[in-house]
Amino acid sequence: MGSQAEHSTRIENWVNETLKTNLSLYCWESFQETPGHIRPPKGCMPTPPSSDLNMQREESPSKKRRIDNDVFETPTTDTRLEPYDIDRTPRSNTSNEVNFPYRLANTSRFSTNPSSTTSSARHSTSSSRTQRSRSPTKRTQNLQALEKPIRYVALKDNATDQLPTDVQLLYNRIYDITVEHDAIFPHYARKEISDAIRRTKKDSWFYRERTSEEGKVQKVDEHVARSRALAELQTLKDIESEAHDCLYLGRAEAAWNLDVHGPLLKLALAQHHCVKKELVTTARIASPFLPPMSIRGNSVESKMIDLVLVLGFDDETSDSDKRLAELIREKVWSQPGDKQFVNQTQYPPLQFRPVAVSIETKAAGSAEEGRLQLGVWTTAWHQRMNDFFDSGSTKPRERAKPSIVTMPLLLIVEHDWKLFFACDRGDRLEIVGEMSVGDTSTLIGLYTIVAVLRQLADWVDSTFRNWIIDALDLPEP
Repeated sequence: MGSQAEHSTRIENWVNETLKTNLSLYCWESFQETPGHIRPPKGCMPTPPSSDLNMQREESPSKKRRIDNDVFETPTTDTRLEPYDIDRTPRSNTSNEVNFPYRLANTSRFSTNPSSTTSSARHSTSSSRTQRSRSPTKRTQNLQALEKPIRYVALKDNATDQLPTDVQLLYNRIYDITVEHDAIFPHYARKEISDAIRRTKKDSWFYRERTSEEGKVQKVDEHVARSRALAELQTLKDIESEAHDCLYLGRAEAAWNLDVHGPLLKLALAQHHCVKKELVTTARIASPFLPPMSIRGNSVESKMIDLVLVLGFDDETSDSDKRLAELIREKVWSQPGDKQFVNQTQYPPLQFRPVAVSIETKAAGSAEEGRLQLGVWTTAWHQRMNDFFDSGSTKPRERAKPSIVTMPLLLIVEHDWKLFFACDRGDRLEIVGEMSVGDTSTLIGLYTIVAVLRQLADWVDSTFRNWIIDALDLPEP
């Protein structure tokens, strides 16, 4: 027994002496740092685990191949992970998969069903092949690769000549508001507004009566007008405060929509019974109207926006408005089953209410993505209207297919509001802009936005309404 103990001691001493002398030759597959242990040298490769004859090696998933004809993909070598923003505008087919920098060795030992994993990998590869015809847009320049190209064009000095006739009067009125500050403040709260905005103001900046696009004067009782003007001033002060908090606290896009943009739109449209705002962050473009690319068989990835102004009707509308609403419903129900909606989306609140103004908002960052979203969304709406022209008429047309109405677009980044005009040029869609139409950081900027929104609403309830009746081939209500 003593001889055996002496033998064991000699072996242990030899092992310890060898470790001290040739430490770099020894490594361990698994090591836990506890008192009495020596840490293996840095950079030492672990001993591979022993093979298990009862386990099968998992088949490696096929690597997803790059789409060779993907003209919309932006090349990049930056592998940093982007932070996930839960409140950003939803986008279809957006991957939030995280790529971990480390991989477990011999992962098959942790798999209880290797065949299911392999099957999943094969399904993923197959799925990527079936979606190869859907190309993600990354830059506005790539919109020119669509079958009907989209081009952003700068607004020139002679903008009236640059824009179609259906928005020329609208543009001129908005120019007077944004550049000359013409009739942006209610006269009935002049003293209170002057106290709040301590700068020189011209008489032309104040109005007593609002005049619609058609020249109709909207007279109101002075006492009612003053009460309304004071309430409007207080609401704008509250919105200004909320906007400053949103920027200072770094609030997400959804918070801006809830606390700033939504209340501002509601205030501006309060007196327009036929023009409504709608939050559409989940309104996806329907498959039949995804804009096709110039490469046959491909279509662009769906893009969504934040808000729209629609031609809608409530209980206070006239009998002719109610009749128009009924005619639109009848027209929609007469369409094929996969196209029973008046716009380019199946989103229920927009099923019977035509979109007239599209709005994209951004809490921070570049406006590039916002322009991209507005471009795809608008050209999809053009696809829907053209489908009505091509197959939706209940009687033969006695004239050529009409041009699509010019659609005003609003892009909001933080405090700043910009206006664009989407113009149908036949073989292409030109988005002309940008035009600054106010901001939410100042009271004068807020009053400017309200005045512009009211002009847009007047346009929707006149020019756009008449175009929709004609475009959908509806009888006069």
